[in-house]
Amino acid sequence: MLKALCDMAIELPDGERAISIDALADRFILIYWEQSREFAGADLNHGGGAKTPSRAITLAKEWRAGFGNNFWRMQQSPHIVVARREMRDLIRRDVLWRLQPPGERPFIYRHAPRADHIQLVQGAVAAMRELHMLLSDLIESQWTRWIQRRNPAIVSENTLRDHLFGIHRRQIRRIVPRLLELQDGRSFYSDKELHSHSVHVDHFIPWSVSRHDALGNLVLCTANENIRFSDSLKPAKLRKSWERRNSELAKELASLAHATGLRWDPSATAAVAAWAYRTAS
Repeated sequence: MLKALCDMAIELPDGERAISIDALADRFILIYWEQSREFAGADLNHGGGAKTPSRAITLAKEWRAGFGNNFWRMQQSPHIVVARREMRDLIRRDVLWRLQPPGERPFIYRHAPRADHIQLVQGAVAAMRELHMLLSDLIESQWTRWIQRRNPAIVSENTLRDHLFGIHRRQIRRIVPRLLELQDGRSFYSDKELHSHSVHVDHFIPWSVSRHDALGNLVLCTANENIRFSDSLKPAKLRKSWERRNSELAKELASLAHATGLRWDPSATAAVAAWAYRTAS
C-alpha cells in the first residue's frame, strides 16, 4: 500500500488528493504481477502458510497462467474487471485499515468503509514527492529482506531486489528491435548509429529518480551515453524531443507495449516528467 501511494503521488495532477480504490487495485495488480514471477526457475515463498498463502500472490499467479505472462493482454481483456474487483475487495478487507487504522488520527489518508476512494491528508502528497526516493529505497529494501528471510537459498539480495522491483530483462530485450526501427537505428540522444548487439535501453526520467518503468520512459542509446547521463535529468531540448516522440508515435509505442507486456501509460509518464523537472528546477 505504501509503495503504491509513493509511486502514485508523483503521477497525481497538482492539487489532487483523492485516489480511487479502483486505481489502487490496478496498481496492486501491477506490483503483484511482477512479484509473482519465478526466480531462477522456482516459485518464491512470499509469506503465509501452505494452507493460507499470500492471497495477492495467489491471484497474480492465476492471472499469469491465464494470460501467458502478458500483462497487457490481461489489462486489455474483459477479465481485468474481475481482477480489479478481486484486488479491490482484498484492499478493503485486509489492507486499508493496516496502514491507517480506524479510530486513530489519519496521518496518510482517510477512508470510509464502502467509499470508492481514499483521501490523502493535507501535505501527504508533497511529503511523498519530496521523500520519494528515500521511501522507495526503504520499502524495496525491507520488502526484499522479507522475501529473502523466507527463501534462505537466495544469496544475493541485490539480484533478488532487481527481480522483485526491476523490469524483467527479457521484456527489455524484446523491445529493442522494434524501438530501434522507430529510432531509425540511431541513438535517441546523439543520432549516432546503433547496433542491436550493443544498444543500451535507458530510462529517460532516471530510474533512480522515479522508478517509472512504462514504455514511454524508455529510449535506446549508446553505452557511453547511458553512463554519461546516469542519474541526471536530460537537457530541456532532449525532453522536448522525447515528449514529441511519445505523442507522435503513441500508436506504435502502445502496440509495442501490447506485444511485450510492458506498461503503457502516457498520462502518468507525462506527470512524472513534470514532477521531476519541477523538483529539479
